[in-house]
Amino acid sequence: MKIILTGSTGIIGSAVLSRSLAHPSITSIIALSRRPIPVSHPKLTTVIQSDFLAYPPELLAQLQGAEACIWVLGTPTSGKEVHVDYTLAAAEAFVEHVAPVCRETEGKRFTFLYLSGKICERDQSKALWFLADARRMRGAVETELVEMEAKHADVWKSVVARPGGVSKAESTVLKWLAPEWTIGVAELAASLVDVVVSREGEHFMENGDLRQRGESALQKLP
Repeated sequence: MKIILTGSTGIIGSAVLSRSLAHPSITSIIALSRRPIPVSHPKLTTVIQSDFLAYPPELLAQLQGAEACIWVLGTPTSGKEVHVDYTLAAAEAFVEHVAPVCRETEGKRFTFLYLSGKICERDQSKALWFLADARRMRGAVETELVEMEAKHADVWKSVVARPGGVSKAESTVLKWLAPEWTIGVAELAASLVDVVVSREGEHFMENGDLRQRGESALQKLP
């Protein structure tokens, strides 16, 4: 299985990359990155991309054969360009140029897995007390991606992961005190990879579901 990955130099993205490299079902990873990734592996091809709004023919050619994308670009405080413009530019390019090839050659829909957050809000009219603009902005992206699947249901599947607080180390105390609000980065990475490999995931996957899925995946494939 060939996948596309973004955000590979970040905390979550690097964990997803490590998990993908270790997963036997994933045979090729195209990592789109602004800078070199300090990882060398036969499965990994890093494509330095200076402009995440542009997908020229030579780049699309490298992406052909991909069956999924795990999109973890940006941080919670990144602005509109990163969370809206970059995400939707990629999704539009992939649905037009990559997904149809996946359907034709593999007989499967292309999976686009977008990493959002638990407090992001799809209801644009809802009153929010903090980080209102950022939460509505990313919630709007969630809606756009699901609507994209409705328009291209034959070739495209959208999945939105909505974790709560992501911690580098597993904390049994936090897991006990706030199971619906916290998740370890290893659990999150394992759950994201499992979604694209299994092709099984709801449109919106909340923190508790992601944590349980990640725990199960780690037990099967440590």
